[in-house]
Amino acid sequence: MVGLAVWAGGFLVQAEIVNVAPEATPAANAPLWGGRSIWQLNNGATWDTFHGDTALPAGFAYFLDLGQPYSIHELRLYPRQDGCCPDRLSNLRVSVHQDDGAGAIGVEVWGADLFTDGSNPGSAPGTVVKVTLPSAQTGRWVQIKSLADPVPNDALQMTELEVMAEVPAAEVNRALGTVVTANQPLYGSFDPANLVDVNRTTLVHGSTAINPGFAYTIHLGVTVTFSRILVYPRQDGMVPERLTNYRVSIHRDHQGQIGDEVWKADLHTDGSNAGAEPGTREVLTAELDPQGQFKGQWIRILSLDDPVADYALQIADVKAFGVPEGAATLLISKQPADATAGLGQIATFAVLATVAGGDSALLTYQWQENGVNIRDATNATYTTPPVVLEDAGKKYRCVLSYPGSASLPSDEARLRINLAYQALAYANQPIYGGWSIGQIVNGARGDIVHGAAILSPGFRYEVNLGAPFKLDEIDIFPRQDGCCPDRFSNVRVSVHNDSNGQIGDAVWSVDLFTDGSNAGSGPGVVVKLTADLDPTGKFEGPWVRLAALADPVPDYALQMSELEVYGRLVETPPLRLSISREAGAVVFTWQAGNLESAARVEGPWSPVTDARSPWSVAPTGGARFYRLRGQ
Repeated sequence: MVGLAVWAGGFLVQAEIVNVAPEATPAANAPLWGGRSIWQLNNGATWDTFHGDTALPAGFAYFLDLGQPYSIHELRLYPRQDGCCPDRLSNLRVSVHQDDGAGAIGVEVWGADLFTDGSNPGSAPGTVVKVTLPSAQTGRWVQIKSLADPVPNDALQMTELEVMAEVPAAEVNRALGTVVTANQPLYGSFDPANLVDVNRTTLVHGSTAINPGFAYTIHLGVTVTFSRILVYPRQDGMVPERLTNYRVSIHRDHQGQIGDEVWKADLHTDGSNAGAEPGTREVLTAELDPQGQFKGQWIRILSLDDPVADYALQIADVKAFGVPEGAATLLISKQPADATAGLGQIATFAVLATVAGGDSALLTYQWQENGVNIRDATNATYTTPPVVLEDAGKKYRCVLSYPGSASLPSDEARLRINLAYQALAYANQPIYGGWSIGQIVNGARGDIVHGAAILSPGFRYEVNLGAPFKLDEIDIFPRQDGCCPDRFSNVRVSVHNDSNGQIGDAVWSVDLFTDGSNAGSGPGVVVKLTADLDPTGKFEGPWVRLAALADPVPDYALQMSELEVYGRLVETPPLRLSISREAGAVVFTWQAGNLESAARVEGPWSPVTDARSPWSVAPTGGARFYRLRGQ
């Protein structure tokens, strides 16, 4: 967003350059592949791929009706972002058009041909084609047209179109990227920030068993004199009745908290709804509350139902257009979250911030590790090097800066090391469908594993962590897609000693869901186990077991997606490891205190832990954990 001033009707008017595409109406002159929607052209989802179908006609094109003429400075085309098929966006023309006097596309006022030599922009994450006009051109329509004849199958493969144009300050969305909260739980892993991300494919709604008074609050950071507020219901045609009988209100600020209500509008109090088709939106203007003040720093969206229906306040996006007052304000709309990584993996931390009443392009970032600046970590995200045990518990935050404002540090987020990642896992009976028991320790929470049919009593999984750990927590992720939660029930989880490389005596255990209940199976569902569940046990050891207690064992028992284990290595003497090669074998020799041992192993081997220095042989203090696995 860039600020500028323009002359209109003899007056100097403050204007800004922003993306005006989200409010436009898209169209295509031929079908898209796989039933994709042309609304994907401008829905804000830069990861959401679409393209033409097969047997496309000459002149295949996308159109975007901006609704009114704008002074356009730049077009931004987002290709596919996952590395696939970059050749499908090639040999095309982008152009700006007037309307024909009746609202349809008219004469071209500017255009440019792109990739006519058969090249393409690629399709890597973050790829964007910025087409800057030599001078601003006024038009209502934007066209993207294939120049090929015949048009190849799957042509014009994209994820998003942005149109950067001048608009009066009153027509800028001040809700974008601001701070959103919900006062009761949302369904699954929904994030309140989805309300203000301009992505109409994301949505939020409440969970079940919601109490009266369920509401979202949006903190804009500055006082805004509004021109209009838009509320977008779900956009895929589904369950429109989940947005009904609700209030939108505007509030003053009170020492950084929501203050007095100054304006309100009650919508669909008769049980009706606006629908849920692409482009559906509720438009709120000052006239809906003539006695109110259409100006404030907070917006609240409140369910008026009592009782509140399950999954209420289903909304895809909220926009608030208007003119801000006062100095620019730094806002962190999404704080960095704790991150989990297995040994040798990387972890990524992210912060989402905006400048209310200012230019977010001038915002700068500096990430810190345990309070110390990280060199070259100056983006909105930070990715660690491959992690080792010593990284567990490190804290990361981002310090945000803006000209003329005090720096704003984010909350600290913690790095957690999953000790079960790529550990040795076993099942004592067949797993369903050829699945591998290793899927419960591969770091993929979207996987599914369960036993086969006709299981014998005593069915169990066992995981060897490779060394004794003092455990802080065991996390069990049931199936995450909502299906069949009853398949993880009546289970014992136990921690065991080692017995000459095999699972030994149990030293801690807990029985779960012995009454036939279960944890559920929705997104983000996790069963967290801590030492206090067995106060007399020893929450320490190298083995973890999950065992079905039922007799007979039901088909498909122990259904889950992932086991994660957190803790710290039990103190041992410093370890010295040396490695030598002999014909057809690798010899490992290690010494701990006065003990020395060696092993001769046939076949190729490779270290998979401690990716920063995988062949380090002389740790200087404490113990370093190595996990060696045959190929």
